[in-house]
Amino acid sequence: MAPSVAGEAEWSTQLFSRLGAGSAVAVARSLRWPGAFSAAVMKEDKCSNLYIGYGHEALGAPFRPQAPPTIESEPDDLSEQVDMPLAEENALFRAEAEKNLLEAPEEEPAVDE
Repeated sequence: MAPSVAGEAEWSTQLFSRLGAGSAVAVARSLRWPGAFSAAVMKEDKCSNLYIGYGHEALGAPFRPQAPPTIESEPDDLSEQVDMPLAEENALFRAEAEKNLLEAPEEEPAVDE
């Protein structure tokens, strides 16, 4: 086990020897990269590495997600606005159009040459 920069061990090791004579297996688990394992058979020249994880280093403190924002209160009920009758709406539209026509400057007739 190699100490990390902070002086803590980066690997945890365990020996499994109950599998039969001459088949002891040493397993190392990374404390820095959760999900990284290495295993080696002691009497043979075999080893294997396995990583199952998300590619994020272990955090120094437990993960605590942020609290969700407070729930907003219900909005006030909307009151509907009464529509004016179509005849009145058309009369207002016609009066505004006539006003715009009267205020518009007169165009000069085109002269043909």
